[in-house]
Amino acid sequence: MSTTEPDLVKHAGHYIDEVDHYFTGMKPELADIARELRRIIHEAEPEIVERIMFGQPWFTRNGRVCYLRGIKNYVALGFQAGRFLSDPNKVLEGTGKSMRHLKVYSTEMIDRKQIGAWIQEAVKLNTSGKDEFAELVKSSISGKGDE
Repeated sequence: MSTTEPDLVKHAGHYIDEVDHYFTGMKPELADIARELRRIIHEAEPEIVERIMFGQPWFTRNGRVCYLRGIKNYVALGFQAGRFLSDPNKVLEGTGKSMRHLKVYSTEMIDRKQIGAWIQEAVKLNTSGKDEFAELVKSSISGKGDE
């Protein structure tokens, strides 16, 4: 899906068919997890925009915030700025420059409050202009962290 900037404003806060279609390709139990995570993401940031990028659902607000990806027996909730998010229980995994992910094996293990806080924190990082993540975003090709 190629979404232009005016289209992003139009889609802010809305569920899109392409993401629904992505979920139909997952095992039913993983699709249930992904749908619940999607709900939490939208509740935490009502103006978030969802779209398919890099073959999976991404959620953006002033840059990339997070993605969902179905993997063998879990759903990965990945954060573009994961390394910069507060993680008191050390549950975010990854060793890349900034991305981190949470492996979600069941809806019962979802910590709605923590995930909502991460979404809000990631959106704030996208607009802060004061930290290392802002520099990472600025150094991307578009200057928006959208690559």
